[in-house]
Amino acid sequence: MPLIRRSKQTSPAGDDGHEVFGMRAHVREFRETTFFVPEYAAHKPVAKRILSGRLVVPRLHQLVRDVLAHRPGSMVHAGAFFGDMLTSFSRKTPGTVYAFEPVLENYLFAHAAVEANRLDNVLLFHAGLGSDNALVQVETENANGRHLGGMSYIIQPERRRPPLNTQRVPLLTVDQFKIPDLSLIQLDVEGYEPFVLRGAERSIAAHRPVIVVEDTVGRCADLLSAWRYVEVDVPLNLDRAFIPEEQMDELLPVVGAEASADDS
Repeated sequence: MPLIRRSKQTSPAGDDGHEVFGMRAHVREFRETTFFVPEYAAHKPVAKRILSGRLVVPRLHQLVRDVLAHRPGSMVHAGAFFGDMLTSFSRKTPGTVYAFEPVLENYLFAHAAVEANRLDNVLLFHAGLGSDNALVQVETENANGRHLGGMSYIIQPERRRPPLNTQRVPLLTVDQFKIPDLSLIQLDVEGYEPFVLRGAERSIAAHRPVIVVEDTVGRCADLLSAWRYVEVDVPLNLDRAFIPEEQMDELLPVVGAEASADDS
């Protein structure tokens, strides 16, 4: 099956129909980037923003740019979804982008983005991140049968209701990659962030990267505080940014800088 091909049907969004590995897709091109937006997730806010020709959380893109310009190296990007941030992160990273997406169909769309945009410094893994190597179940649909898109999540053992539609996926750890120049960790893993951080503890101790997590209920703050990280007040929507306390004087002007029009 070809990676990307035109569909015989017209897309509901009004663009020419495309398929990625046999799945319906909308194609958008802006900022010299090709985006493949899955039809099954077109109702999600992330997809809607890309379809309208705008980056998702533009301030995050600027933070990645500024941190990696100040501390050239590699980054971890967990929760790649359909690759909506991959091209931007790739172009801002002097080293390697280690990207992870556990949901198979999301991974295939992200893979299409890597290929179409020739992202030679991206290593994309069909896997999740956690505290240990394991096989887990990821729920991918809600009770109405709609795809959860980037909100798919790892099922915890204590959950009481039976799963709806799941995929069995491997978990890796950041530490097992032994990244030699880790400058930034960015996690959007639907509540699994503390487990991912536990699996990155040695890497964090060795390299003291800037850490950005989606954490609306404060799951990570105590852990990062114990590791001598300080939260920075930066407008990142649902994300929270933390920097090593010993690097406050060095990094605060970088992470806390005002957003520029270039990334709006």
